[in-house]
Formats: sequence, structure tokens, C-alpha cells
Amino acid sequence: MGYKGATYKRADNGTYLLDGDFKYLVLGKNNEIIYEKGTNAKMYSGTYVNGKPNQSLASDLNNIGYKYLADNNIFTTEKEFTLNYGVFEKADEFPELIEFNTKTTEFLDKIASNSLDQSYLTELEKFYLGYVGKEYKKLKPKDYNKVIYLNLSLTQLFLLNFNKASEYLETAKQGAGMMSMWPDEAKANITSLMTVNQSNFTAKVENPTFDSAYYIYINGTVSQNGKTQTGKLKTDRFANRTEGSILSSNDPTESKVWIYKDNGETDFVVVNDKTTITTDKGLELKFIKYNNAFILVEKTADSSFKKYESSATEIYAEKDGKFEVKQ
Repeated sequence: MGYKGATYKRADNGTYLLDGDFKYLVLGKNNEIIYEKGTNAKMYSGTYVNGKPNQSLASDLNNIGYKYLADNNIFTTEKEFTLNYGVFEKADEFPELIEFNTKTTEFLDKIASNSLDQSYLTELEKFYLGYVGKEYKKLKPKDYNKVIYLNLSLTQLFLLNFNKASEYLETAKQGAGMMSMWPDEAKANITSLMTVNQSNFTAKVENPTFDSAYYIYINGTVSQNGKTQTGKLKTDRFANRTEGSILSSNDPTESKVWIYKDNGETDFVVVNDKTTITTDKGLELKFIKYNNAFILVEKTADSSFKKYESSATEIYAEKDGKFEVKQ
């Protein structure tokens, strides 16, 4: 966890808050990027001790980090979940709906006894899909689909097919009332299991350090306006949006590349759209401007760009002199 901004501000209600740039970076044992986020936000402190801002800041940032680990079950060996499912009430006159309810009861019993297997869940998905598109008297389509798709989502949750579980849930949510809590609860269950069950990590931190939440470190050269400098390079991992001013000649929100040379000298360049980096492994990187910030990117196979040393999935392409996220 990292943070840049005023250490603490006193709010109108007498509490204290952090108002600045929060940096999140969670790595696996091989430095693979499990989670990353840079965000400008306000957070009220539950641990602030007057006169001890640094101690309070450490506690608050640790609490944020541990909450992420807990919410995503990374250190959890056993956890209780409240599951949302659907059955049809007053189904006595419809044999098919009675069968649906019976099958769902069997499903719940298997969940409770921890006796689910892949073949059963696959067949159960087919069974539920057999009800899609059917109509029954006294049943509104949205209410009907809510039951079908909520259970379909549950089958995919246990198959660890989280994208499909989310898709089914989106259809089920169309039948939810405005005050319904179950859509958020069901979505939270899916989200909380995604990270801990992930096996294919697309990026890693090449040169991890104590401040990797703030910076990317690269061995290589940086070039700008015809000048090239070589050494250990450091650049911001996330955009800085705190305490910047267009009137300041030393704007802390400006993207920079610091150069630590072998002879002990240190220099830096302020990033622009002509700034490029070549790593010691020959990888060519550049900075592109997007959403009023510079992003360090590498070229993809189709000559688009993706964020360097990042698990972000956004692909950037240039259109009319500006970079946009490809849809």
C-alpha cells in the first residue's frame, strides 16, 4: 500500500481523513501482479491518533491492505457464504416447475454436503437452460428469468467460471426490485473468489523494491529530444493527481523518469509524448497521454499498446492524434 497527499485533514464533523493518491499493489510469491490500482480518493480514518500522523497512516494503510486480502479470501482457509438461489412458489399446477424445485433442493443438499462435481454441475446447467424462454401463467417473464438465471449463476460459481456466473447474474438482476439486496450479495460472492482462484497471471514486477507500489524500476536507457541517458530508471507506476498546480514549476503530478547512473550521478526528465525507454533486454517502451496522464506502454502484436508491467487489460490505439481504449 502506498499513499501520496496531505497526511491528515480535519473534516467538518471533527474526524480526520486522508485525501490524496492511494497506491495498491499485491504481488504473488514469484512477483506476479495479483492486484494493482492507483486512485485519487478520500478515506476517513478510524485509527487516527492526534500527534502521531505517521503511525496513524501506517495503521490505516495496513487496514486497507488487510481488508483487500480478507475480502478476496487470500489468507482464508474456510469461510461461510450466504448463497442466493431461486425456487418457484405455488408451482403445484405445473409439473415442470415442481421438477425444477426438486432439482434445486438436490443442488442445495449437495452444496451443504460438499459433494458437487464438475459433471453434475455441467448437467445441472443444461437442465436449467432447458427452462429458458418458456412461459407459465401467472409468472411474469422478469420474475421467471430471475429464478432461472440466479441458479444458473450459482452453477458457474461452483465451476469457478466466474465470467459466466457474472453474465447469468446480470440477466437475473433484471427481475430484482429496487430495494433488493441479493444482487450485490451474489456479485460480492463471485468477486471474492476470482482472485484466489486465478492461475494465469499476465504480468509481474521485474525489479521489486520496497516502494514498488509507487514506482517501476527499469534497467535501460531513456531518450527525449535527441538526448539519451543510461542507468537504473525509475518512473511512477500510477498517475499522481494530488497537490498539482499549473502555476508551479515543480508540479508533483508531473510524470518523470529518474536516472541513476553508474557514476553516481542522478538526473530526471519530465515526461512528454516524445519520451521513450529501451530496457536492457531490448524492449522498446513509450509514454502515451490518456485521461490527462502519461502511461508507460509497450507495443502489442497488432501495433496497439498496453500498459507496461501491469495486469490491466485495456488496449490503447491512436485515433486522430489521440489515444483511445479499444472496444
